[in-house]
Amino acid sequence: QKLRNHGDQMDAKVDWKASGKDNLSVRFTFGNFGQTTVNPLPTSFASAPTYPVRGTAINEVHTINSFMVNEFRAGYTRIQNNGAVLLDPTGVFGLNGDKILGIGANNPVSQAFAGFTALGFNNSSSPQGFTASNGTEYSKIGNENLGTNYTLNTFLYGDNFTWLKNRHTFKFGVQFLRQQQNNFYPGNDGSLGGFWYLGAGTSNGSALNANGNRSNGYTAADFLLNRAGFASKGGVAGPVGMRSWRDAYFVQDD
Repeated sequence: QKLRNHGDQMDAKVDWKASGKDNLSVRFTFGNFGQTTVNPLPTSFASAPTYPVRGTAINEVHTINSFMVNEFRAGYTRIQNNGAVLLDPTGVFGLNGDKILGIGANNPVSQAFAGFTALGFNNSSSPQGFTASNGTEYSKIGNENLGTNYTLNTFLYGDNFTWLKNRHTFKFGVQFLRQQQNNFYPGNDGSLGGFWYLGAGTSNGSALNANGNRSNGYTAADFLLNRAGFASKGGVAGPVGMRSWRDAYFVQDD
């Protein structure tokens, strides 16, 4: 298995003296981060989460006269966690993996994520999975997809006003924060779910194996006979959105 982390980030800032009374500053932030995993078995459909970041800010200071100054600012930030992304290195299954395997074949809607539902062989007390020629054993193919997605947008607007009056320095300020959050949660068992083969379908009842232990069957044989011990799928929630406004004010006298 190979794990690769990657990231690119850039910040740019421009300051402009627009006039004798106006100074403008603009900043932009850009970032792309992510992770990819290469598994020996291509039908493991490893996750490839990405974490993009975008942001911009504007600040404008206006001198009204020698006693009054106003500062306006606005900004936008977008943070994402795309953890539910799956890679299909085979190029065969894509968003139709379950249809190709005959899982939910009557469902006309394509999958939201690449690959196909997990097929797992999970009984530690009996032979598990499929063994390759190099001796590697695979206890699961497919992927139930436990990844979560969320996007957070933040909009900020603010203004500060300063006024010099005799022996006083008055300051007034206001700020408004708008937040938008969109979430996708796959539940405890994943958005694609899985079929789990425990060996019970090929168990020989009370018979003992060569080691004198009770025979619990063969999980891979259960798979070939289509005798899953149980199937599971997460209680998928989303994408759902939450919206909120937060505001603040202040008055100061020095």
